[in-house]
Amino acid sequence: MQSVYMETFGCSAAQGESENILALLQDAGCEIVEKEGLADTIIVYFCSVKGPSENSGLRIIKKVKEQCPHKNIIATGCISKSIRERLSSLDPLISIVDTHNLDKIATALKEPGEQFICFSELNKAALPKLRKNDLVDIIPINSSCSSHCTFCATKLIKGKLVSYPEEDIITSAKKAIDEGVKEIWITSQDTICYGLDTRKKPMLPELIKRIASIEGDFMIRIGMMNPKHIPPIIEDIASMFNQKNVYKFLHIPIQSGNNRILGLMQRQNTREDVMSIIKHLRVRMPQLTIATDVICGFPSETEEEFSDTLSLLKLIEPDVVNFSRFWPRPGTIAAKMPQHQSKVIKTRSSDLTNFLVPLLNKRNEVWNGWQGEIMINELGKKGTMVGRNQSYKPVVVEGNYPLGKKIMVSIIGSTEYYLIGKET
Repeated sequence: MQSVYMETFGCSAAQGESENILALLQDAGCEIVEKEGLADTIIVYFCSVKGPSENSGLRIIKKVKEQCPHKNIIATGCISKSIRERLSSLDPLISIVDTHNLDKIATALKEPGEQFICFSELNKAALPKLRKNDLVDIIPINSSCSSHCTFCATKLIKGKLVSYPEEDIITSAKKAIDEGVKEIWITSQDTICYGLDTRKKPMLPELIKRIASIEGDFMIRIGMMNPKHIPPIIEDIASMFNQKNVYKFLHIPIQSGNNRILGLMQRQNTREDVMSIIKHLRVRMPQLTIATDVICGFPSETEEEFSDTLSLLKLIEPDVVNFSRFWPRPGTIAAKMPQHQSKVIKTRSSDLTNFLVPLLNKRNEVWNGWQGEIMINELGKKGTMVGRNQSYKPVVVEGNYPLGKKIMVSIIGSTEYYLIGKET
């Protein structure tokens, strides 16, 4: 029996695909271990979105090659041309299984000196999975997206949008709920794109309605959706979030608050579009949690244009902001644009960090005094547990509760990152 250790870098879609891989390997008779030193084979799942994630994966492989040259190594996930070249320099015989061929992963288990390379297409919604969290089932609904953002390498790797069959998604959700899962995470590079390739219109609201109607005690968390597809179906989106077992949590990446930069990014939406979307949805759902993404230091962005991003954040008041420094991805249009010096990007990143502290504190302070139900879904620190309310707000409570338990709490405080609750 081969033992396997896996390290994953990337978003919830990457985490979901990692669970598919672990289940496939377990079905093939492998033992999944928690430490790389115990494994015969090391698998590294790469993410192409950010250079630092790639570098982290490469560092692990380099360390393994130096310390344990006899171990098998498999690279998988979003494997760009630049990653393949760097992998080959570390180990010319490394096996590579791309994101479209996860079902071939067991075939890549080999004796040292043998190589397996596989690239093509796959419906991942029907794959088995070995969950890292028994409460959460991560279901990918499509691969790639319909956009062509100039900074994104993922599109270059994953290719055209492919929506997975609706019945496979429903079957996967039903199976997870029957197995006691409490949260269904709907994920992809852009969930709002679901159906654009097969039905020529976004079918996400209809899909969520079907999943929400499955009998059982569970909640649905919907992954990232780009703003450009939302306006024509915004009422359907609002109705989708208003279902009782759907978290009122919208992940809508703005990337920039300046229209010229948005044009250079080929985002196909404006600052005003984002403001209109969020205003409309918050009227329908005042307790809607907004998460967004921002890029600091996009090529040619001026200080004034960066200030436009800060002003947009102040206007839309998001609850969660994921920001990253611009990192030129090989093969993208943005990588060919004139680049900022690293110190400029570093300064803007620091300025954004400082800007966000009072903004995020303000968003969480409005919850002080709220009373309601949360579901405990993870261990906290120093004798605490973390639960989520209907708006997917993290609530830290003292005590020791079974994961999945629902309790009534009163919010007695907050930080910029979470609420502090007390059981009532």
